[in-house]
Amino acid sequence: MRIVQLANFYSPTSGGLRTTLRSLASEYQSAGHEVVRIVPGDERSSFHDGTATVVTLPSARLGGTGYRIVRPGAETDQLLRQLAPDAIELSDKTTLVGPAARQRRHGARVVLLSHERLDAILRPRVPRGFPLSRSADVWNRRLTRKVDEVVCASKFAAGEWRRIGASHVNVVPFGVDLDTFTPSTVCGTGADDRLRLALVGRLSKEKRPELAIDTVRLLLALGMPCVLRVAGTGPMLDELRTRASGLPVEFLGHLDGAAAVARLLRESDIALAPCGVETFGLAVLEAMACGTPVVAADSGALPELVVTGTGLAVAPTDRRFAAAAIELRAQDGAATRLRARTHAEQFSWTATAHRLLDMYSGAPVLESQSSSRSR
Repeated sequence: MRIVQLANFYSPTSGGLRTTLRSLASEYQSAGHEVVRIVPGDERSSFHDGTATVVTLPSARLGGTGYRIVRPGAETDQLLRQLAPDAIELSDKTTLVGPAARQRRHGARVVLLSHERLDAILRPRVPRGFPLSRSADVWNRRLTRKVDEVVCASKFAAGEWRRIGASHVNVVPFGVDLDTFTPSTVCGTGADDRLRLALVGRLSKEKRPELAIDTVRLLLALGMPCVLRVAGTGPMLDELRTRASGLPVEFLGHLDGAAAVARLLRESDIALAPCGVETFGLAVLEAMACGTPVVAADSGALPELVVTGTGLAVAPTDRRFAAAAIELRAQDGAATRLRARTHAEQFSWTATAHRLLDMYSGAPVLESQSSSRSR
């Protein structure tokens, strides 16, 4: 089977989306399928990245976000006609929807991976009083008519589809690389006994990275020595540097490769996850796979991942995050790390890929593998 992955907002630093598509493609190839990934770029190019043949198409930059989207036009349609895919894995709700839907008329099955909730991700970017949920509902109803299946990685992500009564929505949790993200063989804190905190993710408004810095400030005021290391980049970087002035906060920038991220996480005592609109929380799962407990926002999909003994899901305020960090510090560190790792081991990219392959082949999805469907 030839599978084409279509994605906007994809770049060498695009974090979870890039990890997800590469991980799935690797599993598809291992199962004997051909994978082509079409993503935005400066110009037309083609190369193999070890998991798929990657084709970049000329794209437009979106302001200061660092993201790109493929420009509407005939080039994408022509490329898809040449590829004649059996299945299209659509990781976009904008300019690539039309080309995917047109290829569907020629027999390709189109499965939308809903990586974000429109009503949540856009909330910080629209004026107060804007009818965001209603607008998202209108857009999503159009999308449901253009795809064969919708896949969400969490119940939270599926919520906006259930709201409109979509009947082909499946909850399929993503996986984690359990070979790369592994626990440390050394227990305990660093040589200076400071509480080592980590924040991994894009530094943008909806991710609320400023909360991690405010948590450090409060912990110090409460007499808890700590250090925060931040891995990632984004439009808030300069603002965050200013906010962290005088605090023990290290900005590491984009870490090249999963091994570097894993090293940071396993060397940390606690990972912070302040974003309340995550639709899965891959960075949280990677931390747990490293045996590192998590303090996470108690909204979005994160409470679905942070179960008892693996960390704490609390209100996204500096006081609640600081209190949770102090509580975790007082717990049996070795036992907490073991529980976090054991929980992460339930999430496999192989299992995720096989469930998606069933959809791409047109096999019926068992009710136990899908969300409760609105009728």
